[in-house]
Amino acid sequence: MSVEGMNHEKDIVEKERRREEENKKFLQQHEGYQKEIDRMLEDKAYDELLDYYQSEPVRKLCLMENDVAIMNIVLAIYQDEVKNGSEGKILTDIHSMKEARERYLQAKFMMWRLEFFHENGRFLKFIEKNPVSPYFLMHLIYTSSFEKGDTTLKMAILLKESGRFAQAFAMLNFLNQLCPGEEIIYCEMADVCILAGKFESANDCIQRIKHPSEVLTQYRKKWGV
Repeated sequence: MSVEGMNHEKDIVEKERRREEENKKFLQQHEGYQKEIDRMLEDKAYDELLDYYQSEPVRKLCLMENDVAIMNIVLAIYQDEVKNGSEGKILTDIHSMKEARERYLQAKFMMWRLEFFHENGRFLKFIEKNPVSPYFLMHLIYTSSFEKGDTTLKMAILLKESGRFAQAFAMLNFLNQLCPGEEIIYCEMADVCILAGKFESANDCIQRIKHPSEVLTQYRKKWGV
């Protein structure tokens, strides 16, 4: 190796060493972040927590600490839930970063179990025990699902079968954004409306089908029409 090459490698090593020292010093300066976040969660000071996450130090921590980054994702879901007036929110009964992280990661794990192993029961138990909004599920699908359309349809049908008609319809609307105009989506929307006793809305869903096929015929048999 030439002298120039050796000097270049030394420069790289030195820069990396300085970067590690700076990061270590930064983490030491902000080592109380978890207690601060836990305090805000315990006090339900969500606006304060959102402002805290806009600060430059916390933005840097998101790039360095996995638990801080996950909490940032949780807060993004929470903001979406608030914006859309969701009744159940991801931060409900959450008192610490650890609890928030566990709820988020468990939900992602249950989605994958549903997607790849068709474990309907586990998914249903999770949404029964936790406040899971459609916006939480949409976020999981959009960011982490491999077969987004199939997974969304599975969730929508399970929500429908468990009597969560508003959530099921919201997921079907999301599915219609992922896979616009598919006959099965409008049929499932109509099925949800019929189960909820909204027959005019069901008819509106059916009318949106541009090219009816055997799919609609099978649903009509189910409805007795």
